[in-house]
Amino acid sequence: MSHVVTGLRLTEQATLTILNAAVDEARKREAPVAIAIVDTSGQLRAFVLMDGAVPFAQEVVPKKARTAAYVGAPTGEMDPALAARLAAAATDFTDLRGGLPIVVDSVVVGGIAASGSSSDNDVAIAQAGLDVLT
Repeated sequence: MSHVVTGLRLTEQATLTILNAAVDEARKREAPVAIAIVDTSGQLRAFVLMDGAVPFAQEVVPKKARTAAYVGAPTGEMDPALAARLAAAATDFTDLRGGLPIVVDSVVVGGIAASGSSSDNDVAIAQAGLDVLT
């Protein structure tokens, strides 16, 4: 019987590749945003506040990424009752759209989020980061 659990995790290279793809998409959309990538424990792996991004985005974006990683689902799509319970219990939680889980081989390995533009842009920018994994 093994007493050690091993699993998938985000590498430095994967994290940077995801981040760069998201930044490229934000530039294409002319949508300066903040982008955060976290691992499954919610630890920040990468962050950028693009030139011209609204300052509050840097406060919101890690919460979106952590929520997506913890819940394993996109932010903004949760059952309202669950969202209310999580908001009451966790200060690092938000159900604002723009956070997506990073899933590899059906395993959540982290979360990515964009914040500071429209909800649709935030989601598309985060999705562009994920698209490089396929």
